[in-house]
Amino acid sequence: TAATEALMHLLDHHLAQHRYLVGDVFTMADIPVACEVHRWFALPQPRPNWPHLERWYARVRARPATSGVLDVTLS
Repeated sequence: TAATEALMHLLDHHLAQHRYLVGDVFTMADIPVACEVHRWFALPQPRPNWPHLERWYARVRARPATSGVLDVTLS
């Protein structure tokens, strides 16, 4: 958990300055990271507030192609 939270913190810091992972345009880089964030956010545990990461994740989830993937509840 500690190792992953440190990585999420770095990602949040990066996304404070960029709209997407590679700048201001959605790229292939955003897709696998969004899948990992989806799994991490689905875990039933408290987590720090990462406002930039959460904003980015909401933006990615709003894309039509994520329907049926990033809106599926994990068990």
